[in-house]
Amino acid sequence: MGRTDAPNIQIVGKIKGPHGLRGLLKVSSYTDPPVNLKNYNAVYVSKDEGRSWGSLLAFDLKSNNRDFLGVLEGVTNRDEALSLNGALVGVDRNVFGPLEEGEFYWSDLLGSVVENQEGFRFGILKRFIETGSNDVMEIEGKEANLLIPFSSKYLKCIDPEKHVIIVDWEKEWN
Repeated sequence: MGRTDAPNIQIVGKIKGPHGLRGLLKVSSYTDPPVNLKNYNAVYVSKDEGRSWGSLLAFDLKSNNRDFLGVLEGVTNRDEALSLNGALVGVDRNVFGPLEEGEFYWSDLLGSVVENQEGFRFGILKRFIETGSNDVMEIEGKEANLLIPFSSKYLKCIDPEKHVIIVDWEKEWN
């Protein structure tokens, strides 16, 4: 797999391993809804957690229970599929349509400083947790991680350009 400089990649899934002997891949979707992963017929693959990406490859998926079975260009046997176990699947962000006002890609918010309206800094947003009712932000603080609901009740301002999220959350609550 050749390397490419692809700074505008959005991660949309992950290869979970091989399926069978002919190079099929088990793939989990990071899209919402998950079936949106089937919309991409060409993807980039990263074997090093997104630090570098391979060349654009043809990609075809079929539903398989909660995950998908995929055919990736150039992968023709189990050993090749096994070598991609854990690899990330990405697409060029330019294939996405424009966002509506107030919409964000979670990946754009990761690494943001989270603070309250008084300026108390809780820490850095590390990941989102989907809970079913309200998604939750996991914030890495100096002493411990903190969970704050990603809900309009607690979110006061999100500035993805400045990488700052202001929440209505008391410092004593952490």
